[in-house]
Amino acid sequence: MLQLTYAPKGAKWMPFAFHEMFFPITKPELAETWTALGVGRSVGGARVDLAYMLRARFSGSGETDHVAWLAVVLPVPEPKRARPRPARDDDRTPEHETHIEHGN
Repeated sequence: MLQLTYAPKGAKWMPFAFHEMFFPITKPELAETWTALGVGRSVGGARVDLAYMLRARFSGSGETDHVAWLAVVLPVPEPKRARPRPARDDDRTPEHETHIEHGN
């Protein structure tokens, strides 16, 4: 898939274009392509995309479809970071440690 999107920081409207090719695993030949031009709109953290898509199928009769494409892209929440626990007196390493070795 090749996708180009113009989405500067803070933009509400984001034009995009993409081209996607599909190859089946069982037969290594081009089976289908999707080519689209559209615009996305930022709505409360999510994005709604509307596009015109041309879908070409190469197997069988070689049909071409004209598709109105609508997608809703939901944000993935960032994982919560664990807060560092407060240090306790017994966790601290003394600045100077004395090591005593006992010999036999």
